[in-house]
Amino acid sequence: MIMILIGIIAAFGMPRLFSNSPFEERGFYDGVLNALRYAQKRATASRCSVLVEITNSTLTLTTHGVNHLGTCDVSSNLTRPLYNPSTGESFYTLSAPEGVTMTGPASLIFLGTGAANLGGNQSITITINTRSISVLAETGFVDGSQQ
Repeated sequence: MIMILIGIIAAFGMPRLFSNSPFEERGFYDGVLNALRYAQKRATASRCSVLVEITNSTLTLTTHGVNHLGTCDVSSNLTRPLYNPSTGESFYTLSAPEGVTMTGPASLIFLGTGAANLGGNQSITITINTRSISVLAETGFVDGSQQ
């Protein structure tokens, strides 16, 4: 009887003990939360808009180009890649690990004032599997407390 119980636990319980999925999901969630907060702070500090593009599996940050005076060139499109200070990469892109999906708007823009242009909405929610992140339009506040 004990051997049968050990066999059942080994078959169903052990794979869950050695799975990295919950940790990878939480790591991606924290990465997206930090990227959104960085985009809002970067927009405020540079007075230059930052575009956040979201797909089911990636998040990318871009900004305006810089003119000859070193200031924000608002006449250019939001296509200049934003530097990722945590990794040193010249493109700020996050990719979801296998089994993790993200839903939300296709894009949002943090303005130079810190507010978020959410296409007329007062707030938006980005969901990563079961965790949620909210962004408020008026202040650009990124709320990750709804875990």
